[in-house]
Amino acid sequence: WRQVVARYGAAKLRLTETGFPSAGGASPAGVPATLEGARGYASAVLNSWLPSGATGGQPLFYFAMYDRRPDDNSVPGAFEKFFGLYTWDRRSKNLI
Repeated sequence: WRQVVARYGAAKLRLTETGFPSAGGASPAGVPATLEGARGYASAVLNSWLPSGATGGQPLFYFAMYDRRPDDNSVPGAFEKFFGLYTWDRRSKNLI
């Protein structure tokens, strides 16, 4: 974020959504999708990025409230189904 702000200026940027998958294997880049990884990411967003002003005072939106249903195959990659703060059947993942 800081590198992009340094290049273009904070007034031109808005972080519109962020998230980290809690399951579903690894991303194409090889990053494993785990519940602990998602918790660590959410903690970093809330406790490091926002208080330090990394978003330039703009609102931040977590990618999804709920995971996709198990039968939803509209996106490739199993990890894409697990970006929610809650599971598809509305159980909290306790990310925040």
